[in-house]
Amino acid sequence: MSCNLCNGYIRHIYKAGATGGVSTDVTSLKEACQQYGPLATTMIVYDDFDYYTGGVYSYAYGAAEGGHAVLIVGWDDPSQSFYVKNSWGTGWGEAGYFQIAYTEVGGATQFGSDTQLLTWGSGPCH
Repeated sequence: MSCNLCNGYIRHIYKAGATGGVSTDVTSLKEACQQYGPLATTMIVYDDFDYYTGGVYSYAYGAAEGGHAVLIVGWDDPSQSFYVKNSWGTGWGEAGYFQIAYTEVGGATQFGSDTQLLTWGSGPCH
């Protein structure tokens, strides 16, 4: 098997900066998001999540469909929820995003149970 690289690829490879796990609690997730930016995390998807169209999601019914990776991009204390980017396209949810209740951290969906941060280092890697 051969590997074809794009011309000038080396200019687009950057060093990783800070990496690591984030504690599974609302405060730690918010602090890490504020300090480092969007956070990759996981959750358990249930049947009802497929039908999400807006508002603050919290598990209501259905069987577990499996694990899912998403990206925490912010939070809203008045609604007690995180803003999250999904990978199912802009036709799903709120143009590809959703809000999930703080209570789902440690709740049925196990939202945030495996959260990772990754920042970019200083400059190209050569």
